[in-house]
Amino acid sequence: MNRTIIGLVTLIGVILSIVSLANAQTTFSFSITCEGSKFQAPGKVGSANAIWNWTVNGVPENAGSGKAICSEINNDKNTVSGTGAVPANANGITVTLTAQVESGKTCTVSTSQSFSNKGTVNIKNLSVTCQGVESGLPTFEKAIFNLQS
Repeated sequence: MNRTIIGLVTLIGVILSIVSLANAQTTFSFSITCEGSKFQAPGKVGSANAIWNWTVNGVPENAGSGKAICSEINNDKNTVSGTGAVPANANGITVTLTAQVESGKTCTVSTSQSFSNKGTVNIKNLSVTCQGVESGLPTFEKAIFNLQS
């Protein structure tokens, strides 16, 4: 009788573990790196931002819920990173990466990716470079974005 109870408790524990794993959300990590021109005038700031939307059959879920902002000054390279959870019903993602130079000029690039529910997401080295003129000097702002689950 005791062996039967122990066996039953063990079996229930295994089943609950499998159900928990099946319902667990997938986590993701992201990073955005920005870097400006070495000819940038002192005190000038460049920036970049990434906005991502998890999608269900192509329709955004909680539009604009993912955002990372990167700023740098005087050509200092800067990286911002973080983690999060992929929504359980998501089967796609769209990402827009924007770089802006001090003069206000912006440049944008976008991508999208579909994946099986709870599948792997791998957006690697999405990049944009924006060029402009500040204080009579040529300048640029470059941004690189990565997101993996």
